[in-house]
Amino acid sequence: MNVGTLGLALGAEVAAIALSAYVIGVAIQWVSKWKRARQQRKQRRWERVASRLVEEARHR
Repeated sequence: MNVGTLGLALGAEVAAIALSAYVIGVAIQWVSKWKRARQQRKQRRWERVASRLVEEARHR
């Protein structure tokens, strides 16, 4: 194996590692964004339920 081939193989390896690290980073960001959005939806739903209960209590 000559130096050029070794360098090329090493470069490809580094590129593959960098790409997979990037993909993992993007996936982590997407998951955290999705979790945050889900949490906010839950919170809004509970706020609606609470306000409805308050309204019903006021009318009694």
